[in-house]
Formats: sequence, C-alpha cells, structure tokens
Amino acid sequence: MAGVTMYFHNQVHNKLKPYIRYYWYTIGFIDNDPGQQLLPMDHTDLIVQCSGSFAYLINGEMIRTEDVVFHGLRKEPIKVFKVTIVKLLVLVLNLGFIPLFRQVWINTQTM
Repeated sequence: MAGVTMYFHNQVHNKLKPYIRYYWYTIGFIDNDPGQQLLPMDHTDLIVQCSGSFAYLINGEMIRTEDVVFHGLRKEPIKVFKVTIVKLLVLVLNLGFIPLFRQVWINTQTM
C-alpha cells in the first residue's frame, strides 16, 4: 500500500486568526519511504499525531517524534520519514500564539 492524501484549510474561525494561519491534515504511507525533504520555514507548526509515527533524520540520527510536536523556524532542510500509516493534524501558527501559550502556562502554574 502506498499513498498520501493531504487536505488544506485556509479558513479559520475569526477568534483563532491571531493564533492560527491555517491548518492541514494528512493520511498516508509510502512503501520504502526514501524520506521527504522539508525545506526551511519561517513559521511554527503544532503537529498532532492522531495515529502512526514518523521520524526526522537530523545530523545522521533518526529521531522519532512525540505525539505532539512544535516544529519550525529552521534554516536548514531536514528529512522526514513515515514509519507507519500516519494521520496528522497540523496547525500553522502565527506569532500571536506566544501570548496564548504564555497565558496557558501561567494558568497551569497558579493552579
């Protein structure tokens, strides 16, 4: 089995626009995946693995990810490999997410 499907959504709710540019999700697997090159980017993604797993090749080392990953703001390309059938939800964040997460952090510290 091989194939990857990606769905992009450019519309987010008005209340979320300060934090989220857009979101996308993907479902799929590539047999004998040679790795996909991820180019440098100027934004941050919040990646939620709904199922499956993938790994990054960084400095010659294969690194498996956690279920929830912040990813981005890098100057060098990296390779990503789908290890199993993967279902991902990716939120492409604006810099406005920093105050949101800061407030969540403060709230959890004062509980």
